[in-house]
Amino acid sequence: MRAGALHKYVSIVQPIKVNKDEFGADIFHHPIIAQVYAEIISRPASEYQVFGTTTSKQRSQIRLRYTKNVDRTMQIWWLDKKYSINSIINVDERNKEILLEVSEVV
Repeated sequence: MRAGALHKYVSIVQPIKVNKDEFGADIFHHPIIAQVYAEIISRPASEYQVFGTTTSKQRSQIRLRYTKNVDRTMQIWWLDKKYSINSIINVDERNKEILLEVSEVV
């Protein structure tokens, strides 16, 4: 992995449900677990129809140095974008870098 490729400073957050509002919707707190440098790789978006409404889904990959404390319940925040983690890949099982398959939270 080239260190220069990791040029985006991202936050890894853990959504924690703390309460419900007066309408019954969940209220979440998002403590920052870590702030690391990463590479964000955009993939082609896909469009599909659900109940007659066209919906698009933007998938991306995020590459960062290996860390044990990332799981699929966490989110990646970068600038004004939020990504949910779909899968975590330990590249070549060498504990040097991980590749996160993510989708943007809308």
